[in-house]
Amino acid sequence: MKRLLLFLLLFACDDPALVVVDDAYPDGTRVDEVWWHETLVPDAVDPGGESPAYRAAAGHDFAYAVLDRGGALFVVRSQTELAVERGETLHVTFSPSTVIGDCAGGPTLTQAEADMITQSIFPGVFDGAIYDASTCKYFKPAGGD
Repeated sequence: MKRLLLFLLLFACDDPALVVVDDAYPDGTRVDEVWWHETLVPDAVDPGGESPAYRAAAGHDFAYAVLDRGGALFVVRSQTELAVERGETLHVTFSPSTVIGDCAGGPTLTQAEADMITQSIFPGVFDGAIYDASTCKYFKPAGGD
């Protein structure tokens, strides 16, 4: 039993992977929250700022985010899958050139992608709302609370 405990203390405590969100939007757009792989970064990040580091499982995936531009919320995903290994820090940078889904310019999300992001990843933000990927606007239907 002592050998097992010693083994765990010495060899099983690898450094975790970390995720940091960087907001590189030049127009005042704020990153409200981010989901990458299995990690939620709930902190709002102002332009030019970065979030605290969050523990993450090593892996690769797209990053998804809710952004706020002047009080109008919209969703985006990273243009490419992002990866991090144990002991490394992944900086997820959001800017017009790194995302898909910003209707102010660049490629837009498909409606299926937008539905997945708003209904499965950030359902609390868009609860009962219908999101239009082509306009980056959402509304709550009458009687939708």
